Amino acid sequence: MILNFLLLSACSKYAPVQAGFQLPQHQYHIQTVGFFENKSLDGALSSEASPKFSVSMDWQVALAAAEQLRDDSAWMRLTVTKADYAVNDAPISSSAEGKIVDLRVFPWGELLSVRYMDYLSGDGRWLDVFEPILPSLFPNLPNLKKGETKQQEQRWPIVEGEQTIVRAANRINWHRMPDEGELWVYSYEGIWLPNSRGNLQMQTGTVKGQVWILPEDPWIIKHQFNWARHIIDNDNQKQQSQTFTGEVRRTSP
Repeated sequence: MILNFLLLSACSKYAPVQAGFQLPQHQYHIQTVGFFENKSLDGALSSEASPKFSVSMDWQVALAAAEQLRDDSAWMRLTVTKADYAVNDAPISSSAEGKIVDLRVFPWGELLSVRYMDYLSGDGRWLDVFEPILPSLFPNLPNLKKGETKQQEQRWPIVEGEQTIVRAANRINWHRMPDEGELWVYSYEGIWLPNSRGNLQMQTGTVKGQVWILPEDPWIIKHQFNWARHIIDNDNQKQQSQTFTGEVRRTSP
């Protein structure tokens, strides 16, 4: 399967949950297209039938509190309510609907970690490939006046039980732009920091985008992004470039 380059496997189980407190319930529409190019380590195009291909993912999701923690953070449960995929614009089957992933966040919108990634990984789900949509929901915007700029890092460790298997992160420069009506607008640009996932080496990549929010509301209204990274698979003597272009849009009040 052409998408098995980043697949994870795990056997974690659901943890007991309790009601969250003072956290929102929102729905989002997530659309993204991934452009992939496979090469050998010497730079030659892969001998696979489709060394270059695109995959589009169209999700509708619900986000709600699942478990409140003592440090004031909470596990937010993202449930996929509708999912459509296409490879090179040809529709393919999906098994993502009804599946979940949990995201631990602070009430001000900072993403701390991700669990249950395995429930949405693999054929027909592929969140392990499209993992950039997770931090795109929680950009953790700095408090800036119009025209100001600030650098900060965003991290989203992926955990299985008590073990952290990926320490994904980026380092970006935020810039507060002119408002659009009642919405505050931020743009950003920076780098995707390197990390490893098993035998895969995630090389430094680039990130840029724009975010719209309401004042005093950390939960985004809209986020348009373009992220790119390069991955080396030493075991199979392959490398892959990946570019993700997409939009996350809140569809509930």
